[in-house]
Amino acid sequence: APTISIPSNITVISPDNSGLVVTFDVTASDNYAVTVGPTCSAESGSIFPIGTTTVTCTASDAAGNVGTANFAVTVSDYDDVAPTVSVPSDITIHEIASNVGGVTTFSVNATDNVAVTTGPTCTPASGSTFSVGDNTVTCTAEDENGNIGTSTFIVTVVEYVPPQPITSFSTY
Repeated sequence: APTISIPSNITVISPDNSGLVVTFDVTASDNYAVTVGPTCSAESGSIFPIGTTTVTCTASDAAGNVGTANFAVTVSDYDDVAPTVSVPSDITIHEIASNVGGVTTFSVNATDNVAVTTGPTCTPASGSTFSVGDNTVTCTAEDENGNIGTSTFIVTVVEYVPPQPITSFSTY
């Protein structure tokens, strides 16, 4: 019988409950010749409904042998994956003014398997004045299903103390 090469089980997320178009590749080979197929119970590019659909693919050879293989396509109507929030590495700044703190700016990005709808936003925000010492910055983003992704980094402000002039010295 022909050998049918199918994809691994497929899982996708639909942004609503109308289903989703799913594409895949299926091939068939035989020691002599594949004469029919491969054909599948649901073709690549079809709209798959919410839930799990078993796709059965078949192919025939010149001797009438039939090969069969199955895989599953699961379409979920919800998104339970939080956005990924990408923050910079920890930042260290040096501030000359005594105990005033320092200002720094940074960029943050967020990606999601469906869509980011809010954010990313950071507390404290880029361009804020950070106090001397370690300051934790927390950045968040939300998708349309309420999943929230969070990431943090540290802004360290080091107070610069200029060298003091020598006012007196002694010789021995």
